[in-house]
Order: sequence, then C-alpha cells, then structure tokens
Amino acid sequence: MKFAVSVRLGALLVSTTLCASPAAPLAAQPEPVIRVGMTAGDAFAEAYYAQETGLFKKAGIRAEIRPFSTGAAISTGMNSDAIDVGISNVMNVSKAVARGAPFVLLAGGGMYSAKSPIVALNVLRDSPIRSARDLEGRTVAITALGDTAQVGIAAWMDRNGASASKVHFIELAWADQEAALENRLVDAVLATEPWLSAALKRGYARVLARPYDDIDSQFVIGVWFTTATWYAKNRTLAKRFADVIYQAGRWGNTHHEQSALLLAKYSKIDVQTIRSMTRAPYAQSLDVSLIQPQLNLAYRYHTIDRPIDASALIAR
Repeated sequence: MKFAVSVRLGALLVSTTLCASPAAPLAAQPEPVIRVGMTAGDAFAEAYYAQETGLFKKAGIRAEIRPFSTGAAISTGMNSDAIDVGISNVMNVSKAVARGAPFVLLAGGGMYSAKSPIVALNVLRDSPIRSARDLEGRTVAITALGDTAQVGIAAWMDRNGASASKVHFIELAWADQEAALENRLVDAVLATEPWLSAALKRGYARVLARPYDDIDSQFVIGVWFTTATWYAKNRTLAKRFADVIYQAGRWGNTHHEQSALLLAKYSKIDVQTIRSMTRAPYAQSLDVSLIQPQLNLAYRYHTIDRPIDASALIAR
C-alpha cells in the first residue's frame, strides 16, 4: 500500500512540475528509415547517387541500402520483408504480380534506347556463333529466367527465323557472367553496363546482337517498386522517395564524371571503363508507353500467363 501511495504522489509531483514549467521544446522527429534493395548496374544506380550526394538526407529520409546480386533476388527480398523498396526490371516485377505478389511501381529507373544501347548479347571473340540460328542448342546466361533479357532474346531470334525454345537459359548475376563466358561455361551472356564494356575492353568477347532493340526503340528497364501494403501505410514517404529518385536521375543524367566514380565504387569496375561506356539515361516519370511493350511481349512468349495493363501496376 505504501508503494502505491508513493507512485501516485510521485506522478502528482511530476504533473505539477510540468504544468508550472515553461513549455519544453519538442524533440526532433527521427528520420524515417527505408530499407532499399539495390544492384550496381548503371540502369539501377539512382539510390547510390541519392545516398552519396545527400539527396536522401535533404529529404529527411534515412536510406539503408542493401546490395543484391540481381533484380530477381530483390523481388525475393521484398517478399520476405527484408527490404521496403527495391529496383528490378519490369519483367521481374510483372511476373511476380502475375503470380499474385502485391507489388506496385513507385518510379522509373534507367532506360534502354536503341540510339545508345547499354545491353548486348555477347559471345566469345572466337565463337562460331554468328546468327540467331547458331544460338539454338546453346547455353545463354541471363540474370533471371523469364525476365526482360529472355523476352528480348526470344523476340530477336523469332525475327531472325530461330526459336528461343531451343536455347538453354541459366541464371547468373551480372558480375559472374564475365568469368562464365571467358571460361567457356556458357556460350553467350546478355550483358549490361558496366560489365558489357568491361568484357569488350578486355578483348575476349564480341557483340552478337542487341536483342533489346526487338522489344522497342526506347523503354524503361529499371523500375522502383514496393508492396501495396507498405505503400498504403507510407504513401507520403513513398512519394518523397520517388521524388528523390527522380532528382538523383536528373543528377545522373548531367553529371557523368561524378556518377562514374560512384558507379565504379559500387560495381568494382574500373572508372576508365565506365567513363568510356554508353551511359543509361534515367526516366523522369512512369510513362506506361515505356512499359507496356515489354508486357505485351511477355504474354506473347508465355513469360506471364495473362495480359497485364502497365497502368494497373503503378501506385496511386
């Protein structure tokens, strides 16, 4: 009983003291934390730029960047609640959505343009593979089965009178593709920058084709996405994040020298290679016309089992 009385007396004294004292300043609100899944490809690098240039901090966001080897691995990390937001290619996200994953798109990332291609199908310099038909019966490394790479290769082979159904596709992270091709463990790889230029610079590889040209002359490769649940709980924060990503994209589009240094840091590719390579332009919106052609081809080549409207993927 004495203890209960002392607690009530103590509470009363505290209450009286607070009422008699001048109003104390409110404590600063902690920066919200966003766990961000990243890969180190040129078309996927905006969050690295936002972190290094202070754009996240300026927006009041504490980004915990978590590296992944592929966009498909990021999708898996999202499903297991290891990250809040991540970047992958359109096909990985839409394929997951078709299987029931509650993913929504927040912002556009790096883009592909036939005028300045950042992706190519590489073979060894002395390879006998010279055409789409020559690729039949061969092994090709891509980062994820059923993704943009496989769809693009299928479209290119189809246009050239061959069939991708006769190709053996395997999954390999971009950083591992060089060694696999050079050591003749695979016959071809679908490489992106900066690994594409690194392979060509070393002289053991040559470009067989640019199959992304058969998807469209220009389209979004990378998309920033999250779950519908996280978005519903963090709508304002998600929009701030997307705004920072677009700011980082504008910075990346106009600061190639500075961004080359950052990309070299995270990709472990030498900066001279990055300086000389074709750079990915970054999208400034989620334009459905830059997304839909991939989805149409994905359905055509049975990567997804139902048509998907690009506008339905975008968070509202």
